Amino acid sequence: MLAAKLLAASGTATRLFSEDVFAVHMYTGNDATQTITNGIDLAGKGGMVWSKSRGSVGAGELRDSARGTAILQSSTTGAQVVAASDVTAFNSNGYNLDFVSGTANQGSTTFVGWTFRKAPKFFSQATATVTGGADATVSFSDLATLGMVIVKRTDSTGSWYVWHRSLTAGKLLYLEQTAAEATLGHITVSGTTVTLEGGVIANGTYIVYAWAHDTATDGIVQCGTFLTAATTTTSLGWEPQFLLTKSINVAGDNWKMYDASRGVAYSGTSRLVANTSAAEVAAAASVFPTATGFNTISGTEWGNGVGLPMWAAIPAAMLAMWPTSRGCNCGTNACRAWPMPTKVFSRTS
Repeated sequence: MLAAKLLAASGTATRLFSEDVFAVHMYTGNDATQTITNGIDLAGKGGMVWSKSRGSVGAGELRDSARGTAILQSSTTGAQVVAASDVTAFNSNGYNLDFVSGTANQGSTTFVGWTFRKAPKFFSQATATVTGGADATVSFSDLATLGMVIVKRTDSTGSWYVWHRSLTAGKLLYLEQTAAEATLGHITVSGTTVTLEGGVIANGTYIVYAWAHDTATDGIVQCGTFLTAATTTTSLGWEPQFLLTKSINVAGDNWKMYDASRGVAYSGTSRLVANTSAAEVAAAASVFPTATGFNTISGTEWGNGVGLPMWAAIPAAMLAMWPTSRGCNCGTNACRAWPMPTKVFSRTS
């Protein structure tokens, strides 16, 4: 948001930056109320918050402005929980938390929250209802090119279905599982239209999350794959601050989540897993960010050299001032374990 304001003040055409639409915020629960201020306009623009306990066991929790503050857990097939949400409001610069036992404001527990704002060529969301076995379709034309789609039933139990542009045609993944890609048929994607296939997917109400894939020089999200037989360099054109990865072809691989605020160091990686309730672990060093992308090395993190991981990546903020910038309130220099952005500044030209 700050970058866009500076450009507007200088008379330069407004351009969307990652800091306008995405934030990572680390905080400690307080068994009371607190406001998470991350600069993201969820009240006016809409969006989704995905939070996860770092220091203790706890499922990943997703809440969004399309459904209100009801909770969905990324590691289970359960229906949304309306009464027990600890997010009480989406604000113009973040969101409010209250205390509900076992959710994302538990006292003395450390958490991370990833916030995705709706924006063209970045992220969008919509609800859909399947009735009478008929198809339900959702158009995401504002994203231009779809990179990844996640669909979850909200009114009853049901799996998380994931489509990614790098999956084999006709195949999907489950977010709550470690299974490899499979021919499921519950959702299909054509262009920027997502279809919930009636007669395959159950009748009910669903939330659909969608991320773009934009390789333009000013793009702020990309989705792809990398080989793991040896050291691999993935070029993005910018330095990433967030990665979500999962092996396509190897069963048993978790949905791994990395971000710059929690730190990625050459001696180990602060990793969280979306499909389990496990706390944060210092995994073996296997992903190394660079000014123009990231490098990976073969190992157990990527299926011992035979995996074909897919990924979704978001660039670092243009005005990155870690460790005191947006969402990073760890109070130490640990956040600097992920190199500070350099090439991203060229996007203002």
